[in-house]
Amino acid sequence: MQKHIERGEKPDARGIWLSMMDSLLTVSRVYLSAAPKKLLVMRVSPFQRLSLRTWLLAVLLFVAVVCIISIKVPSDGHGDDFVDEVEAIRMQPESMAEYSGVPAIPDHSAQHSAEPMNTQSPAQRIAVEMPSFDELLPHLRKSPGALQPSLIYPNDSMRPDIRIVIGVPTVARDKQSYLLPTLQSLAFGLSAAQQQNTLIVIMIGSLEGGDTTAVREQISLIEADFQEYLSSGLFRVIVPPRDWYPEDLNSIEPNLGDSPQRMFWRTKQNLDYMFLMLYCRKLGEYYLQVEDDVLAKSDYMAKIESVITEKGHGKWFTVDFASLGFIGKLFHAKDLVYLIHYIALLYRYRPVDWILDTVFIDRYCPPFEKPKNCSKMWKNYRLVSVTLFQHVGVHSSLGGKVQKLREKNFGQSNTFNAHTDNPPAIVTTNLEQYIHFGVQELYDGHSLFWSSSSPVEGSFILIEFVVVTKVKGLLIRSGNAEHPDDKLDSSSVILYQGTQTEDKFVELTTFNERGVARYEFDEPRSLRSLRIEMRANYSNWLLISELHIRRDLVLIARTRQGQGYF
Repeated sequence: MQKHIERGEKPDARGIWLSMMDSLLTVSRVYLSAAPKKLLVMRVSPFQRLSLRTWLLAVLLFVAVVCIISIKVPSDGHGDDFVDEVEAIRMQPESMAEYSGVPAIPDHSAQHSAEPMNTQSPAQRIAVEMPSFDELLPHLRKSPGALQPSLIYPNDSMRPDIRIVIGVPTVARDKQSYLLPTLQSLAFGLSAAQQQNTLIVIMIGSLEGGDTTAVREQISLIEADFQEYLSSGLFRVIVPPRDWYPEDLNSIEPNLGDSPQRMFWRTKQNLDYMFLMLYCRKLGEYYLQVEDDVLAKSDYMAKIESVITEKGHGKWFTVDFASLGFIGKLFHAKDLVYLIHYIALLYRYRPVDWILDTVFIDRYCPPFEKPKNCSKMWKNYRLVSVTLFQHVGVHSSLGGKVQKLREKNFGQSNTFNAHTDNPPAIVTTNLEQYIHFGVQELYDGHSLFWSSSSPVEGSFILIEFVVVTKVKGLLIRSGNAEHPDDKLDSSSVILYQGTQTEDKFVELTTFNERGVARYEFDEPRSLRSLRIEMRANYSNWLLISELHIRRDLVLIARTRQGQGYF
């Protein structure tokens, strides 16, 4: 111990104790060896039986304990530090980290003080977490509300039990809009039961958000032609917020040999698809992607439901109901998150149909596999079904682009919306019908009406109810997606004959520029007949694709119970 002190080193507590004990034992051995073998026995009771050797050992032990308790380390300014270090050694196990540089493993069995020390290194304190969506789209960090639509119409509660969500992105087109014929075709292909578990989401991709004149005009057109579908919850319109689109959308560096104009168009299209999928992915069980310039076959939903019934729980990723572009693609809604992340990664570098191909290549093909073999490998995950959608848009949303894409095996589109609940009536006209497309067949819900000649001033269609009928409203739609010009306009009117007007007809409403006439009575009106009257000459034939007379449901229920109308 003296050597340690002379060298200026801190004595070790255990070394001090061992050194003192060794010295005491050495002294006692020397003393005992020098003592005579025969010692006088003390005659003092009760210790007379204790030997001198025992007494000597007891004294030596007592002295050793006193020395250990009262030992003072020479004061060199570090005494307190030394005590702290000794206490630390006593309280904690010796760590190999001091010698090897390896971080110590925490000993949870040790007793810790009220304020435990954080022994982790800065590298250990870095949290490991999944990347967030806004790291792929960093411009979203500036606006927390960028993932919420700036407009939802109608904005009432969502219908429950939605099974299939149909996404329809749309933008303004310079030449011609195909949105309304597309929506008509989609709605006409649904039965009343199918409408209850289907939702059609129309997303207007406005760079300025929902509070613009263009958006309001678009919604007004949808509302004028499809108010019943908005009211029932079949249609819903959304608009992304302005902050959804990055500030450099107009200046993204071109790639794949595309012009700056095309780069803007396809990049924005990817962002529109992504926002629509984000909104729809939790609304139903399946998601069907279409565009705003397509026609659907008359029984398209029945065919889709048949495929779902047969293969709905299979391992497929998508089912193609059209071969061209990004239309007619059916996904499990739960799989959209996978596709959304791929679009977020590549929206600046590839068009959306190429991104979908990339998903299949990355997910189902080994590296360095030939494309021909790759397509064979993913055939169980990318199913090809019957063609249910036809691309009809000639003028693309990309200005100046003309496209005449047609599906080879499409067949006939959905051109007629049948209503079999019209009140009993006899329907006549002075127009010649084309083959079997008559007005009575239209009214009874069997086919559309199509004239074989152009209407002239004085042409009419007369609907005479079998009995006086309480009418709540009416809808007559002329033209269809395949023959949009065979329609009526504001020079044609609808008149009615009530119970108090005798033989006089009263003008009710006219057709709008899209060939649709709609009217809702404030209170159910008792009518004897309705008349469609043309007051100008037309250059095209006349096609009526929908005719619906809505009765007062309360009176219908009373009639079925034998109470009569009045």
